Amino acid sequence: MKNFKNIFLSISAIVIFALLKFWYSGSTNEDLLFLLKPINGLVNIATGSSSTFKTEIGYINENLNIIINKTCSGFNFLLIVFLMLTFLMIKHFPQDKKRFFILPSTLILSYGFTILVTVSRIILQVVTKGIYKAESIYVHQVEGTFMYVCCLMLLYLSVDYFLKNRRYGIAIIWKK
Repeated sequence: MKNFKNIFLSISAIVIFALLKFWYSGSTNEDLLFLLKPINGLVNIATGSSSTFKTEIGYINENLNIIINKTCSGFNFLLIVFLMLTFLMIKHFPQDKKRFFILPSTLILSYGFTILVTVSRIILQVVTKGIYKAESIYVHQVEGTFMYVCCLMLLYLSVDYFLKNRRYGIAIIWKK
């Protein structure tokens, strides 16, 4: 019975992933405001700049000479983080009665982590653009991919470590 519940959770996560990926393929900047708006707001706060939203273009920040739109919303990263966290939680809680909370909690955690990483990625690219004069789309993509992969690995290792040692609580972090 426990395997059935784990299989059901796993299939549910994959179906959610597939449905959201399908939805994303036809989405617009307006559809992604739940990601774009907080990302833009935090970038503006961090850089002390401002931007305007245009439906067909996205957020235009003339001071930084950047556009924050669908392509840099981090939505694909959100989906990858969601699947990774879901499977990690299933691995560490195979018989837990609170498995019902795995999907909603990993979706919420994925959302917050995606915003944090995407804002960091955009700020890093603004800084490196000024240093390296990185105008190439390839440099932009390599920086973004590198940032996302590093943060994904760091999240996996951190969550896995914490879940392996959860019986000790927070004390394990401070242990010398």
